[in-house]
Amino acid sequence: MGAMFVNLLIFVAAAAPLVLLLALLRMMTRPPAQSPAPTAAAPGLPLFDGATTQLLLDALPHPIVLFSPDHQLLRSNRAAQSLFQLTPGALAESVPHKWLLPLLSEVTATGRPVDPPGYQAAVQVFADNRELLFHPRAEPLLNADGSLRGIALLLIDATGLRQVDEAKSGLLSTVSHELKTPLTSLQMAIHLLIDDQGAPLSPRRRDLLLTARDDADRLNALIDDLLDVGRLRSGKAPLLMEPLPAAALVESAGSSLRRDLEEKRLTLQTDLPESLPPVRADPTRAAYVVATLLTVARRAARHEGCIHIGAALDNARLSLLISVPNDHLDPLFAHPDSPSGRDGVSLAVAREIAAAHDGAIAFSSEPGGPQWRFTLPLA
Repeated sequence: MGAMFVNLLIFVAAAAPLVLLLALLRMMTRPPAQSPAPTAAAPGLPLFDGATTQLLLDALPHPIVLFSPDHQLLRSNRAAQSLFQLTPGALAESVPHKWLLPLLSEVTATGRPVDPPGYQAAVQVFADNRELLFHPRAEPLLNADGSLRGIALLLIDATGLRQVDEAKSGLLSTVSHELKTPLTSLQMAIHLLIDDQGAPLSPRRRDLLLTARDDADRLNALIDDLLDVGRLRSGKAPLLMEPLPAAALVESAGSSLRRDLEEKRLTLQTDLPESLPPVRADPTRAAYVVATLLTVARRAARHEGCIHIGAALDNARLSLLISVPNDHLDPLFAHPDSPSGRDGVSLAVAREIAAAHDGAIAFSSEPGGPQWRFTLPLA
């Protein structure tokens, strides 16, 4: 949690000047409520003419570019021109950056900000023999009537954040490997004690050893998950993506939890129409994410309760919605984003796997009860 908080502070510190600039641009480009017809703008700069705008842009160390609704490059600051060769007058289609046009097109189509999740969206450039990474974010600039006036492209320097993250991943991998060796010895000793026929165990001692065995197995599984995340980040264990029906994904995850659900006498209700398009996912790892969310929901539900699984389509993405009705909630359940300590590591691993899928995990308190959302791109 401490590392996540540090990462958040770094990102906020980097993004704060750009957010302030965006607010200023919106105020500058919004037409007055009752004003005479605007005068003709300078050729090629129909929206953002004025020396003040350019001074604001050049004052920022982060690259920032302003586009018209038809994706013509109107203005850019010195950082954008020197690092990305984004000069005024060009069209996004003619710029040699494959990530740019899809980003602008999505803003034009939806009228909403586009902030690609995860490090996979980072843009790599080289300057002075150094590798630099920038996280792109596209913001719509709207007229008073809600029509699109322009698009602001912000490129937030994420080089330092990536270095911190790589150092954290290296430390995590080292610690996980160091824990693996003594844990293996403990597991062998516990299993030998349980299976030793020459030294019968009292019921109490046998229960203690069985509990120790289960906890050691659970810890071993968590360490394997952490190592798997490290391999995912380093590219040593790439995702095996394929088209996958949402129902098959839920069935795979539910089957691994069938005994846990039966112990609590929980009912798993699914509402997944056959007409749903398939998602693009790694079957094993995506099923792990669903199983993790079902585990958290299981802890939130009271005995003989119900867990509901539905789906929602949004543009080119499908979200699996896992919820527990209010009348089926355990009285001790406080908030959907406050899992037990046992679930904390699993959720952190699930978030990493979701991000590697270009997806996300979200939690919300709905009127009908808490809801967990797992979003994946469509195949």
